[in-house]
Amino acid sequence: MHGSLCMMGHLKQVTLFLVKRVIGSLYMITFLAYGRPCYDIKYILVSINCLKVYFVVFCCCSMARYNRLTARRNNARDKHKRTSRLTSAECRRKTASPIRLNRTVGGCKPVRKQSHKGQKLNSWSKTNMQKAVEEWRKQEAGAGGERLSLRTIGRAWSIPYETLRRRVYGRVQGYESASGRPTVLKECDEVELVKTIKDLAEVGFPLTRKEIQDIAFAYAKVRGYKGFSTKKERAGYYWFQGFLSRHPDVSLKKAENLSVARSMCMNKTQVSKWFEAYEDLLKRLGIRDMPRQIWNLDESGVQNIHKADQVVGAVGCPTYNMTAVERGETSTVLAVISAFGDIPPPMVIHKGRNIGKGWKDGAPYGTLVRASQNGWINKELFTEFGEHFVKYVKSEANLNNGLPHVIVMDNHYSHVFNLDFLNLMKSNNVHVFALPSHTTHWLQPLDRVPFGSFKRRWNDEMRLFTRENAGRILDKRAFFKVFTPVWQKSMTVELAQSGFRATGLFPVDVRVVPEEAFAPSKVSERAEQICQPSQQAGRPKQN
Repeated sequence: MHGSLCMMGHLKQVTLFLVKRVIGSLYMITFLAYGRPCYDIKYILVSINCLKVYFVVFCCCSMARYNRLTARRNNARDKHKRTSRLTSAECRRKTASPIRLNRTVGGCKPVRKQSHKGQKLNSWSKTNMQKAVEEWRKQEAGAGGERLSLRTIGRAWSIPYETLRRRVYGRVQGYESASGRPTVLKECDEVELVKTIKDLAEVGFPLTRKEIQDIAFAYAKVRGYKGFSTKKERAGYYWFQGFLSRHPDVSLKKAENLSVARSMCMNKTQVSKWFEAYEDLLKRLGIRDMPRQIWNLDESGVQNIHKADQVVGAVGCPTYNMTAVERGETSTVLAVISAFGDIPPPMVIHKGRNIGKGWKDGAPYGTLVRASQNGWINKELFTEFGEHFVKYVKSEANLNNGLPHVIVMDNHYSHVFNLDFLNLMKSNNVHVFALPSHTTHWLQPLDRVPFGSFKRRWNDEMRLFTRENAGRILDKRAFFKVFTPVWQKSMTVELAQSGFRATGLFPVDVRVVPEEAFAPSKVSERAEQICQPSQQAGRPKQN
């Protein structure tokens, strides 16, 4: 209503002003034209047309000025309303802030809200917090000395005032950081959950992410905690991510498969018995401290394609690993090493009926190249490799010293149940000693170190070969272009000796095998029955 009255008054003033201007203009125009006032209708119409233009311009300027005055008045009224709600405490708080605006409204200097973006929060330590709280409580208990304010104590221990105040007055318990929302499970519950995860993983039954989320929901349901989805009956994704960040001693990883038989037979009692029999054999033969007389024999398969590793690619686009074929062809490498570091030439077995032309090109000196129906080892080829090994031992002066040799290997059917090979070893004073079944992943020197290095280097060389040859398949004639440099880098004296040390075969020491190697066997008491055939296989052969 007030605005309408103001508008009407303003229009009345404008109208009276225009009437006066029209009368004065008519009088001046006729006077200038005729030297006297003229009231002829012709001249009066011309004067009115001129005044129309003047009137339109005047109205536009007047309305613009009116709109500016109205907007200014409304803004001042809104600012007055906002500042009138501020209390004196709020004014003091805003005025004390280091970030101020230039204008003052209502006697108070409003400030921009500070952002914590990029700042490192909770930089204080738990020890400092504990000492600051203890100092305040001693002062409140009436201890002697100068009495300090809570703000001064916080500044002395580099702790924010409000953070210290909440702990002093009991709003926050403990001395650790309490930023963010409280977790659904309490700290003691999460510690118990971590222990459960570790115990199950130790015995060979690791938990997946979904299983941990299900267990967390069950914990919360039993204890009456709320916060998880009752519809899904599972802890959320972000809870799981926060759980991992709060407990860095557990992490999400890819588990390796381990068969039940292998886990049962890697039993501490059985392994200890095997080491006793192995050490007794070496003592009886008089070669316990002679690494040149102790050997390990094993085979490994390689393919003519490389495996895909983790790579870096564009976000949102699939990344492909270019190979010559989708499924590679397997070739078998048969190797033998001594605890001293002697490495005879290997045997390479390709898939085929006969040895093709050019298959031996580029092979290391003395390497045997053979073919089998599927590229795997068989009894005949294994016996031939035994002859190759005996020939090498006799040709080396340091090895052909009249002392017996011991060759340790797994109890593969082509090894242990090969009478031709066993008779060959017996006739040349070589004693065969078989490893317990399903224990080669811990007790086989070649598996522990040299073959691991060989497989990694083979994969790298195959990737390089595929890239340089535009996806061309590695055929048998080019096989040794990749094999030879990999073999020379992987089968070294240092790696061979490291393999024997890592397994405890030389120097003989069962304590080298870590305790976690025996953890999976704890899930069952049937290890004695399962491993009984392995004990028979592990006894020294009567040569």
